[in-house]
Amino acid sequence: MPTQLSGMKKNLLLISFLFFTASKIFSQNSDWNKNTKQDEPKFEEHQFYLKDPAIKILDIKYDNDCTPVKGKLSEDGKTVFIKEYKDHSRIYFKFLKADGKVEEITKSPCFIDPVVTAL
Repeated sequence: MPTQLSGMKKNLLLISFLFFTASKIFSQNSDWNKNTKQDEPKFEEHQFYLKDPAIKILDIKYDNDCTPVKGKLSEDGKTVFIKEYKDHSRIYFKFLKADGKVEEITKSPCFIDPVVTAL
């Protein structure tokens, strides 16, 4: 019986040693837990889409602080391009439609996409 108990103690000691060693190795490896914003690519332009085409931008700004945004319409008026977009920000957009009506919308960040240019 004493040899069986000492064998269990050896196994427990070996497992504890391996677990301790593995935790030290992975906690000190800087590449293992690196998840920073600087790894995310930066895009020059972002875009969002409209249901109805616009013919003119009347107002475009960040919804939370009313800072103006540099924006332009696509040729067909269904896409709005934004320069220097602040990530995770809601956009307020007021525009003139082809039928002469003025419409106001806000776009949440999940509807604002980066513009990926071809290489």
